[in-house]
Amino acid sequence: MNISLCLNKKYIPYATVTVISLMLHETEDLDIYLVHQDMDDNDIRKMSASIEYAKEHLTDELRKRLSAVRVLPEVRLHSIRVDADRIPKEAPVTNNWTAEIYFRLMFTELLPPEVDRILYMDCDMVAVHSVSQLYHCDLGDKLLCACIDLRADTCFDDMQPMQKKMLGPLKEKGYHYFNSGILLFDMNAMRERHSFDDYVKALKEWDYQVIAPDQDLLNYVNYDETKVIDWKRYNFFARNAAERGITSQSIYDTDISVVHFPGPKPWNNSGDHYEAELIWWDIAVLYDGYDNLLYDFMHSAMTDTRLKRLIDRVTTEWKSIQNENDTLRAQNNELQSMCRRLTEIVENLAGKS
Repeated sequence: MNISLCLNKKYIPYATVTVISLMLHETEDLDIYLVHQDMDDNDIRKMSASIEYAKEHLTDELRKRLSAVRVLPEVRLHSIRVDADRIPKEAPVTNNWTAEIYFRLMFTELLPPEVDRILYMDCDMVAVHSVSQLYHCDLGDKLLCACIDLRADTCFDDMQPMQKKMLGPLKEKGYHYFNSGILLFDMNAMRERHSFDDYVKALKEWDYQVIAPDQDLLNYVNYDETKVIDWKRYNFFARNAAERGITSQSIYDTDISVVHFPGPKPWNNSGDHYEAELIWWDIAVLYDGYDNLLYDFMHSAMTDTRLKRLIDRVTTEWKSIQNENDTLRAQNNELQSMCRRLTEIVENLAGKS
């Protein structure tokens, strides 16, 4: 089974957890294609060692807890270095949208020709059941398959103006906006039909104003070449688990295969958190850098300024309310004084009459 992850050095620990999660739930050997621009051979060796560590430390108790297979598959890591200069300098790149998001658009020129099919996954995903059925699904005449981005698709009118302008005409044709977190590519068909230049051309047509860069481009270029698959099974957001009462243990009794942690990450204290994020931590315990993950999480919690910002905002609002109360109190006193004077005038007039 061919799997691809696009990452940088910073994301090695989280990508390793993703690989471990796949290894725990697959019976087929895994060829993992690591697409990057800044990793070296030592990084790959460390990842391989981390995977072996996970194999050696999978106890019977953990195997049962994580619903892992009895015989773990072989995992082979393949390093693919990207020339990031291929990405137009005008392409949006931020702290949240790093250059690595564009690498999946380069698969036709990056992956070896013997790779005829590949499953791309974001590094903030973990498998809780096998993805084999997805990997071997019949694509028919489609080039790839993806899950509907539920919120964006059902709330299309709330999308950004440029997204509505460029994708609106496609929606009228019955197309559904999809999420790029997990993608199955028919690489032979993709090589025949597309190249990275197609996405660069699309980027120019958008005047470089893509909002969710790679996702918008994939939707724009491949809107009628994409088979829609069940998001509840293959791209289940952690917040969906919280909303549906699914816990880190009960999830193994469902048919959910992949859990996605978009937005705030389980390994970082920023943002809101859900009990379902323990799914990630339960797998991460097999990573040989687990103690470092715990330390980093603790450090982010201890240095988190969100609470101070919240207190400052509440304090400011409270002072504003107090000022408004003082103003209202003064106005009320003035009104009462006027009422007393008016009463006196009325009483005087009544006495004279």
